[in-house]
Amino acid sequence: MSFVSLVIANSFVSVMADSRTSELNSDGTINKVKSEDYPKIFYLSDNTFMAMAGLVEDAQEFIEFSSLEQSILERGLLKEKYEITEWLEGVRQYIITDNNFKVFLGGLTIANELKVYIIDSTIRVLEELEYSENEIGYYLSPSQYIDKSWVENIFKELYRIFDGTPETMKVVQELLNDIVANSDESVNKNKRWFCLRRPFN
Repeated sequence: MSFVSLVIANSFVSVMADSRTSELNSDGTINKVKSEDYPKIFYLSDNTFMAMAGLVEDAQEFIEFSSLEQSILERGLLKEKYEITEWLEGVRQYIITDNNFKVFLGGLTIANELKVYIIDSTIRVLEELEYSENEIGYYLSPSQYIDKSWVENIFKELYRIFDGTPETMKVVQELLNDIVANSDESVNKNKRWFCLRRPFN
């Protein structure tokens, strides 16, 4: 399993993920650790990214079979939402609902907007992470064995550190990741961070 946190604001997107992959027992305990340095965030282009959570090997298989990278970008930018939705409708057969994973797509669109989209294998529809000019949007993806409301409460407590800059949001996400890692043995403290600032023309 894994832990991924995403934050989107009017001026930036910030994504952080741990790097552990493991084989779990049915009760959520670790049978064995497969890797402590598995990348879960990837650049698709200079202005776009993809991240994975949950059963990341199943997510990776879906990404490859669905030709995701070639299908959602135009000139290195995210296509319109309706186009990505049409692509997803055409590749649903590659999503096995028993395989619990999430794929996050984000970055700059061809309309020069920052967007983050979520593909959840359990519902197989494209969700958009909403935000406004004055309010951030955020998505926290702990493993199914961790209470999500507990994670959200910690994020809200740490949020006071945030001063509007990506750098302070990075601190919030680092602290949150490490607190989750202390309670979830499927998450480690080897973190990767992606940040994209929106260019203002």
